[in-house]
This record gives sequence, C-alpha cells and structure tokens, in this order.
Amino acid sequence: MSILFTIISLNFCLGFLYCRYYLRLLSLRPEKPLALISVIFGFAAAACSLILGNLLDSYISGDSILYRSFFLSSFLEESCKLAFILFLFRNNRIEYNLSDGICYAIFLGLTFGILENFIYISELEFWSLVFRTVTSLPFHLLTSGILGAYTVMYLNSNKDNYPFVYLIKGLAFTYLLHGFYNYSALALHERMAYIPILLIIAFVRLEWFVTKSKVIPSKEVLDSVNLKFDDYQLKSVYQKQNAWLRVSQGLVKRKNINLFLNISRRKFISIFLLLLLILFFFTLFLFYPLMIYKLFPSIRLLEYECIFIYYPFFVMVSLFFARSINPKFFQDRILKVPSVNAVRLGNDIFYENSVVFHLSGKFFYTPLNAPELLKGNLAVSFWIYGKEFSKRKGKVAWFNSSEISSTDAGAMVQLEEIPIREILFWQYGRFLQNLKNFLRAFQFILKKKFR
Repeated sequence: MSILFTIISLNFCLGFLYCRYYLRLLSLRPEKPLALISVIFGFAAAACSLILGNLLDSYISGDSILYRSFFLSSFLEESCKLAFILFLFRNNRIEYNLSDGICYAIFLGLTFGILENFIYISELEFWSLVFRTVTSLPFHLLTSGILGAYTVMYLNSNKDNYPFVYLIKGLAFTYLLHGFYNYSALALHERMAYIPILLIIAFVRLEWFVTKSKVIPSKEVLDSVNLKFDDYQLKSVYQKQNAWLRVSQGLVKRKNINLFLNISRRKFISIFLLLLLILFFFTLFLFYPLMIYKLFPSIRLLEYECIFIYYPFFVMVSLFFARSINPKFFQDRILKVPSVNAVRLGNDIFYENSVVFHLSGKFFYTPLNAPELLKGNLAVSFWIYGKEFSKRKGKVAWFNSSEISSTDAGAMVQLEEIPIREILFWQYGRFLQNLKNFLRAFQFILKKKFR
C-alpha cells in the first residue's frame, strides 16, 4: 500500500511541477475548459493505444525487442496522441499560436503518461517504477508538446503547400525518439543510460519551439496581413538573409545579440545545488557502492545511476536552458550564409529580374520593385548555381503594399506545382557550398594554430 501511495504521489507531484514549469515558460494562462478537455483526451489517447496494442498483440505474435519497441508501443502511442491532438485542436480552434498548441498538448501528454505509469504498478518492482515515473512522464509530456507545435503549424499553413508534411515530421521525430526510449528500457543493462540523453534531445527540440513561439506573430496578426504561418517563415528567411548580406557588405552594423540571457540568481543557486547533489550521488557510486544498498534496498546499480545521477542531470540541463535562450537571437541574428540565386518573373507586358534565397514547396519570397505590375499568370525562370531552370508558371500570391517603396519590398510567389528539380539542385548546391565553407574555416583554424 505504501509503494502504491508513493508512486501515485510521485506521478502527481512531477505532473504539477512540469505543468507549472511550462506554463511559466510559455507565459500563458490556459482556458480551464480546454485544459480539462485536454486532460480527458490524454486519458482517451492512452486507453485507445492500450486497446489497439492488445488487439495487435493477440493477432500478430512477436516477442522481439525491436518489434515491441518500434511498432507495438511507440508507433501506436505517438499516432494516438497525434490523432487526439489534431481532433482537439480542430474542434476547439486551438490554432492561434505555437504557445497554445504546446500548452494544451502538454496537458494531454501529461495525463497520457500518468495513466500509462499506473498500468505498470502491478507489473514492476518499486525502483523500476520510480525510474519509469521520472523518465516516462516527462518523455510523454515533451513529445506531446512537440506534436502540438507541429499540429499548429499544420493548421495555420497554406493549404496549397502540402502542410501535412508538418504532421509527418512531428510523428517521425517523436516515433523514433519513443522507439529508442522503449528499446533502451526493454534491453536493460547499460542501454538504460541512453534514456536521459533521449530526454535531453526531446527537451531541446521543445525548447526550440517555445523560443520560436515568442517571435512568431499569432494567427490573428498574420490574418490581418493576409499571411499564413509558412508564408511568414519564408518572408522571415528572406529578411534575415538579406540583412546578413547587408551586414557582410558593411552597409549595416551588426548588433551584438547574445544567444543566452542573463541567468537569475535563483536559477543559478538551483543549478548549483543540483550539481552538488549529482556529485554526491556520483561519489557514492564510485567510492562507496555498499552504502547505496543500505540507503536504497533492492535497487540495482544501473537504476541508481539513472534515477540519482542521469535524471538530475537532465533536470539541471532543463533548468539551465529554460528562459535562458534569447528569442531575439533567432529573430535578428543570422545563423546561415544565404545562397543567392537569380529569378525572372514576367507577364506579357512587364518582367523583373530578382533574387531568391530559399526554395521550399510551391511558394518562394523574392524582393521586387513593382510587384503590383506583375498581375495574372507569370512565366518564372530560375538560375540556380549557374544552371537555368525555366518553363515554370506562377502568380503573385501576396505583397505588402506598405513596403513597396522600402528596400525590403517583396512578394510571395506561388507556383502551379512544386519545383522538385529546382529544389533538389538547390539543396545539392547548398550542401556543396556549406561543405566548402566548412573546409575553408577548418583550414583557416589550422593555419592560425600552426603558424
């Protein structure tokens, strides 16, 4: 009875702490009815995946670790979570920004993880249950938050640009992480130590979405300028890479924007105390292993490592990165050297030569002097890394009339079909360019070191 109470209390305490942590991180007050519906949907998704898993297990016999890790469990669970998140968001119009999507998906993942942990209470020993609780619960919460972000991007993207790719990306990412998590847990022995690494990967990915949510306008703002999420992404890429060119040419002075914000004293003390705790348990593990069995009866050394060393390390990393990454860095600082390619657009009476920095899907953003003159069907030709691609047809889908006289004036151009050849050749050229830049930088470092 005491074991049952301990595990239940641990689940709810961790659930409360993670919810409070992400609500503060997102600076969001969720609507109580939607939060309650998300909780109910989490239980429903867990029950659905459990029923489907039992049905498949009865019809398809397979005892291999790979089968149980990557299909019977991870694929079903992530698919059910994605299906319920999508149903929840569609029917309750949770589509205004990434923060909403992450928040309500986290509630769903939290209850999914709690119910799943309760199922294993009668099957696992105490320390195995503790290990599962402190890793499985945040894992389901993190992967659900990632799925929520991808779902919002899917719902808010241009329907002509095949936005279902966002759902495929989200499901593939979480499925692979979940598969490796299950494989590490089922394989036991030293592979259990990989689980905290998988948690850190999931945390960093979700942290990236949280940071991104602070610099991307809400759906209401995008609707006011007649833009979709992916349209804004293209426009943002153009503005960043155009700014990089202007900085590199000395036309604009680069601002000093740090990647990390200043760490508060409270956070620094928490990280320092966690580090001392990790060092203490690590010292016990190295020099006093017998003391471990006296303090924690019936625990395995590997479970001790994961619960008292690796998991606190994951929490420490989470505390360090939370609210530490500067959103302005991603908004203003240029991380990649742009590839500049030429494009020509024209109709029967007018044409313009311009540049294009990024090719993705049917849409691309390009600076134009007179986008209002490019009406109707357009003939579009690309010159990508010296090779000409012509005979494309498209139209100007959007331009901001308030920017026509500025240096950043431009238009969103929609092609009739995805330019697969152009995109592949552009990606190939980008790869060669990045490789050449890397080799040059590496060569410069070697010359400087051995001079």
